[in-house]
Amino acid sequence: MDIVGFFGKKLEEKTGIKEIACKGMIRLAFRDAGIDSTTYKIEDYKKVFSDHLKSRFEKSGIDDPSTLANFMVSELIKNQGIFTMSA
Repeated sequence: MDIVGFFGKKLEEKTGIKEIACKGMIRLAFRDAGIDSTTYKIEDYKKVFSDHLKSRFEKSGIDDPSTLANFMVSELIKNQGIFTMSA
């Protein structure tokens, strides 16, 4: 399963920003963290969404970056079974 694609779509639905840009932002947040975005470790995704993606939201001028980062972590937790099975 393409986890970055899954979350890129979720982010697009939430923000109205095109999915390709959302996926790019997620990949860049992983690069900022020094973590491979193809990892299947839930804890890595939590850290990246909570810290690095939130920082990217702030730098991009996206409204309410904390709420958006929390939404991404919430979606991760809600869907973690899907990712665990695909690993």
